[in-house]
Amino acid sequence: MTIDEYMDRTFSKASQPHINTVRRWIREGKLSAIKMGRSYYIEDNDGEEYANDSNKNKMDAIMAKILNA
Repeated sequence: MTIDEYMDRTFSKASQPHINTVRRWIREGKLSAIKMGRSYYIEDNDGEEYANDSNKNKMDAIMAKILNA
């Protein structure tokens, strides 16, 4: 999925990080993605573990994943 799709799926509109932050997470290996041309595509399994959680739990899980990477 694209970065925009990932952000829409993972974060509420009010809590979305800046796109450059997500790109940095990809460069640092905190998110699995492939680069095709100038675009990044995040692997679908990165967002699946958050799909059934509330927004607060999503943020907690994402921040824990980022901090532990």
